[in-house]
Amino acid sequence: MKSTHWTDKTLAEVKADIVVRIGLRHPFLGVDPAIVHEVVERLTSLERDLWAEEWSRVAERFRLQGCGLRFFGAGRSIMGFSQNGCGKL
Repeated sequence: MKSTHWTDKTLAEVKADIVVRIGLRHPFLGVDPAIVHEVVERLTSLERDLWAEEWSRVAERFRLQGCGLRFFGAGRSIMGFSQNGCGKL
């Protein structure tokens, strides 16, 4: 299935390109290959909203991990409010 949205490649071709880039090219330098594979496996079309949703799931997971570190770590801000979008701690 080809998309006219942003590429002439098929979904399978785009997924293969991503996998090849892991650890070698931007934006996949220094990333955990398992996370990239996890997202790539969930992509079922070339629709932009789906891609944004799937990559945002990963971003949210890391944001929540950061909130947990902030809560349990020494970096709490004045009056218990975070400065990184975590809300009241």
